[in-house]
Amino acid sequence: MTHEDLVLYAKRYLLKKKRIHVVITEQFIITTEKPDAMGYTTGQTYLIECKATRSDFLADAKKKFRQEPELGMGSYRFYLCPAGLIQKHELPDGWGLLWVEDNGRIKTLKANGNMSAPFQNRKNTSAEHQLLLAYTKRLVKAYGVHEAGELTPIEKLHEEISRLKHHIKLLEHGSMHQPQGVR
Repeated sequence: MTHEDLVLYAKRYLLKKKRIHVVITEQFIITTEKPDAMGYTTGQTYLIECKATRSDFLADAKKKFRQEPELGMGSYRFYLCPAGLIQKHELPDGWGLLWVEDNGRIKTLKANGNMSAPFQNRKNTSAEHQLLLAYTKRLVKAYGVHEAGELTPIEKLHEEISRLKHHIKLLEHGSMHQPQGVR
């Protein structure tokens, strides 16, 4: 499973499971972190960091905004990874863990009470606003104003290709019966 695949899972999770209408993926701003997926809703933000490898997860802990969490983004913060890559006991305080299972479903592992109000993280609201502004500028420049919160046709195609690659891999290893609708 690639990092790009995980980012699409994160976006879909925020859009469908959390019903968040504004989701930004991998938008770069020069002054702070580059979240893999960031969801905005009234009064709260959701940060998802996608980790495809252990080394990427371990390197993340060394970043300034992980060392000083108040510099980071997200009222609620999660790592998303292939099932088993990261364990709950390895999480920083206030973080949750999402596993992408072999069948493509996301399993939420609650850690440190991540989803209740007392466990909301102190956050860098200014950085969150800068990210939203940078994304808005990018949208206006590239497409004009459009409905946010939807996967683009290219993202939908990439998601379908990733899903089919995953099914092919499972079929090649004999660990899955042929999925419905795939011939």
